[in-house]
Amino acid sequence: MSRRRDPAVTKIVSLPWRSTDVCPCGSGDTYGRCCRQLSGSPYKMISNYKPSGASTGYSHPSCYMNWTRNCSPAISGEHLISKTVLSILNPTTLRIAGLAWIPRGETRDLPISTLRANVLCIRHNSAWSQLDAIAGRFFRALADLYDDLGRRTLSRKPIWHLFSGEELELWLLKTILGFFHAGVLSKDGRKIGDVQTVMNPAIEAAYGTGRLMEPCGIYVLKDVTLLGQRGSLDFTSLSDERD
Repeated sequence: MSRRRDPAVTKIVSLPWRSTDVCPCGSGDTYGRCCRQLSGSPYKMISNYKPSGASTGYSHPSCYMNWTRNCSPAISGEHLISKTVLSILNPTTLRIAGLAWIPRGETRDLPISTLRANVLCIRHNSAWSQLDAIAGRFFRALADLYDDLGRRTLSRKPIWHLFSGEELELWLLKTILGFFHAGVLSKDGRKIGDVQTVMNPAIEAAYGTGRLMEPCGIYVLKDVTLLGQRGSLDFTSLSDERD
């Protein structure tokens, strides 16, 4: 893109969607009735990720949301990272490092089917399943960007995507909770669950309002050079161990 049309230079973003176009968020409604604000800028509204209907009053002993007393009697085999995301990295086998049961400096090649844990009941897993679909669309968009940048062409047609930052945060929260309660996170050779706890009311508030309590969330590091490798996915938490 030429500098005279580069939004980073012009400070102007020309959006491609008309009010009558199908909304790019995937709802099936028109853009004007869905994600277009009165100001003209897009914003994807956050869905309610609490289980639907009246509370069951039941606490499944293996569900990490059992303290809400809103579980189903059956447990589900939950992928620690969404299966759709893992399939984009590699449809069959992944090289894993950094988990509590893998010695430091070593890797293990494992099929996607083994990266599961019984940490959510079916009711809570179903309520959050849409987050896995959103994450799959997001990482598929990133993979398509890589593919497009690898093509040799004299011209490029702009491709636009619309995602909710809050929903991506909730997906990351779901992922880190799965790792935490499955007992696979470690630091300095110790399981995180043995030395830290999770603030359950903050979790409930996040899935009830769609927003994490500050200072939790996704942050962009400025003036830092990070080199990523295609086909890999790294999780690094920023924590304040004084609180």
